[in-house]
Amino acid sequence: MKLLRSASVILISVSVLGLAACGEKSDPPTAASTPSTKAPVSIPPSPPASAGDSQGGGTSDKERCAAIKTSGDKFKADLLAKIQSGDAQNPETYRTILSDFAGSMNNLAAGDSKVAKATTTMIAELEKAAAAPDPVKAADGDALTKAAGDVESSCKAAGYTLKFG
Repeated sequence: MKLLRSASVILISVSVLGLAACGEKSDPPTAASTPSTKAPVSIPPSPPASAGDSQGGGTSDKERCAAIKTSGDKFKADLLAKIQSGDAQNPETYRTILSDFAGSMNNLAAGDSKVAKATTTMIAELEKAAAAPDPVKAADGDALTKAAGDVESSCKAAGYTLKFG
């Protein structure tokens, strides 16, 4: 029974990895990858917007999407490191990683562009999953999957290819 639970946790962990962003030209994390800091992703100052960029808070949607990808890559690296360390069975591990992922995108949700609105929804779903009694199961649910898909779609409309999973 314990072996089945361990295998189940690993399989669910792998499915949670599917939420990690892998957009343009991303290298997969290696075993040597270690999480760096827990600071939110900073966005460089944006140049004047072109007609195709939606503005909100002075940041173009393409820049938002690139920063979301960076946050997703860190999420994936953090999760992989926890799985490799054997800490994958601890629900607090997932709560922390999901909360950190949501927190890293907070500054990307400012404004009223489609990407900002979709990011706001995804942050809310990440926070709900982190607060759930079983964060792994909650993160693997339909609501977070839909929110991630909405972020992908809004980034695609802004001219940036972003893929969660």
